[in-house]
Amino acid sequence: MAVGGLYQVSIDFDQSNQQVKITWGLNRPSDLVYEDKSILLDHVSNAEFAYFGTVQHQTGWHLLQHALLLPRLVRIRLTFSGENSGWPDLVVSPKITSHGPVRNTLTR
Repeated sequence: MAVGGLYQVSIDFDQSNQQVKITWGLNRPSDLVYEDKSILLDHVSNAEFAYFGTVQHQTGWHLLQHALLLPRLVRIRLTFSGENSGWPDLVVSPKITSHGPVRNTLTR
């Protein structure tokens, strides 16, 4: 059962196991408590995460995300092993509603 509060979510590509995994945990004032992880996708031969925003006065797609600012867009480009290798890019716009400061830790 999930507890209310601010959660930190991480999506990672495990190249050795060809999996995209998600890990999430409750962000408590004393420390981050990871409570669960799961495999999102299997048989992934390549995964690229890119972030659209302004980093060091350069606006565009970047492979690394500035640690203090949310990007305007996040792009995930996947290639699968086997017959189903073509998948369109997934592009999302992160949205956070908060009454206090929010710390972004999106990195690659």
